[in-house]
Amino acid sequence: MTHTKSSDIKVVDYDSPVEYITRDGRLYNANTDYLLPVDEGESLRLSRFPVAHNYLFGAPFAERLEKGIVVLDSACGAGAHWSKAMGEKYPSSVFTGVDISNVFPSESFSNIEFKMGNIPKSIPFPDETFDFSFQKLLGLPFTSEEWDSNSKELHRILKPGGYIELSEIYGVSAHNIGPLMSQVMHAL
Repeated sequence: MTHTKSSDIKVVDYDSPVEYITRDGRLYNANTDYLLPVDEGESLRLSRFPVAHNYLFGAPFAERLEKGIVVLDSACGAGAHWSKAMGEKYPSSVFTGVDISNVFPSESFSNIEFKMGNIPKSIPFPDETFDFSFQKLLGLPFTSEEWDSNSKELHRILKPGGYIELSEIYGVSAHNIGPLMSQVMHAL
């Protein structure tokens, strides 16, 4: 397993400034109510997710990924580990990681790009852009209104016949979801 060091991630410069605050020795995004840190420790925690997730879960999309599709990693998180792991495994597909924080991998990839965006408000892409959208672990930071907005946005940017995979911890977010996400969670 690869451990992420501070030198492995970089803050990407964007037009809109991102402010950070330090609380209890951890770095947080000051422009949002997002509860989790965006520092090296969080990147290390998230680096363990792709291995466990791909072993336990995963959309039935391997054949399409091998042929080449366009994939969104919605709220990719510090280090964008899922995008990196999938981009390496499926070089014919194109991956885009979007996150509210601009802490992305420092290395460049031929089939992976990163973009800053506030996922619960708006996914910064035109309609029907992606074949597959993956989103994980957002049960805590989203309000019920943000869940509804995000669900609509994920469908809006999806191409016909596309696939959305949500990987959430059931029960953690059940108190914080709206009617549309409630239907999704109930279906699970």
